[in-house]
Amino acid sequence: MKSSLIEKEDIANSEVLNLFDPEDIKCPLCLGILYDPYHCIKCDQNFCEDCIEEWKKRNNICPTCRQNLEIVKSISAIKLMKKLIIKCKCGKDINYDDLKNHRENECNEYKYQRLEKEINRLKDENNKLKEENQKLKELENEIQNLKEENQKLKELKDKNINLVNENNELINEIQKLKGLENENNILKNENYILREEKQKLKLENEFNKLKEEKQKLKEIKDKNQKLKEDNKKLNNYSKINL
Repeated sequence: MKSSLIEKEDIANSEVLNLFDPEDIKCPLCLGILYDPYHCIKCDQNFCEDCIEEWKKRNNICPTCRQNLEIVKSISAIKLMKKLIIKCKCGKDINYDDLKNHRENECNEYKYQRLEKEINRLKDENNKLKEENQKLKELENEIQNLKEENQKLKELKDKNINLVNENNELINEIQKLKGLENENNILKNENYILREEKQKLKLENEFNKLKEEKQKLKEIKDKNQKLKEDNKKLNNYSKINL
């Protein structure tokens, strides 16, 4: 509850209230009697200054007419409420006109209430700051964790780069080995062909030798045959001479 709230029970001359329309002196936000009233220039609705200022912190639309909120001091409401006498928390009866000055400069009870309200506000702000500080610490921890994760990722990336380089080197070596294997296969094929040709030449040489041997044998055979014939002739000749 706001410390500036004025309720019907706070009116010392309550009989005067019968002269007003209750809606003319009631704040639609706190539902109490208007205190330091301001009104919306679009719809003339009156509000307590504290109430409408608090509202403006969250919303710049009039809570009554729902248009852009523009407020000014409500002189008409102040004139209307001059007849009221307010029972202050300190026990004194104060004219409505003097109430604000009394509360802010003379009334220790109101000052205490405002101080208590300010202390509570500061406590709330302090709690919010603690929560924000805790969130910041958590964020710092998350940032630190992210930095560590980032460092790990960087190390993994470096390792991956090294592995890629090593893999490329291995691929190059494999390509070289494949090239050597291909060369070796070519040499094997050439060697096989050479062996075949060598074998072929060997066979040809042997065949030629056989042909030569055969030719020699034929010549020897022919010579033998001629010698036989000559011997036969000699024998025949010998027989004739005998």
